[in-house]
Amino acid sequence: DFIKLPCHHFFCQKCMQTYCKMHVKEGTVVKLLCPDTKCGAVVPPNILKRLLGEDEFERWETLLLQRTLDAMVDVVYCPRCQTACLEDAGDEAVCPSCLFSFCALCRERRHVGVECLSAEEKIQILEERQKSARTKGDIQKLMDEVCTIKEILKDAKQCPHCKMAISKIEGCNKMTCWNCGRFFCYQCSAAISGYDHFK
Repeated sequence: DFIKLPCHHFFCQKCMQTYCKMHVKEGTVVKLLCPDTKCGAVVPPNILKRLLGEDEFERWETLLLQRTLDAMVDVVYCPRCQTACLEDAGDEAVCPSCLFSFCALCRERRHVGVECLSAEEKIQILEERQKSARTKGDIQKLMDEVCTIKEILKDAKQCPHCKMAISKIEGCNKMTCWNCGRFFCYQCSAAISGYDHFK
């Protein structure tokens, strides 16, 4: 009793069944390929459905989905219900299941204009994500973000209240944060109220 794969290789049905069940049991679903060492073609779902039981096939689908989501750099998991969510450009996400809006970096409730992580901590998280990125596009996107933050830190001061990066173009050292409206000294980054700080 043989099984013919789409790559035109033939294998004993009992052997293929054992081979597929072993990979599903061990969670190595990405290695579920044609057993011919020179081939490497993927075993299609319709054949897997015939070889695996209903529970095993369901486990295969779940594991494959999980591996795919883990490979995507813009997917984060909801801290409330663990549903996969897409992260937007502002490091924020909204859970499609429980509708919780959260910060993708610190996993807390969304906090516009309020400090999340220091720039150094954010760079560290982005660099860790960069190591696990799968495609050149993903790596380039993360590298651009890391470089942007490093460049901002080189040339700007952070508001002591909301940590928004602000660059001085002209004028005195009394700065007004355009994000939260607080005043601070551009030289020492201290929060101030008027001009007494400069006396």
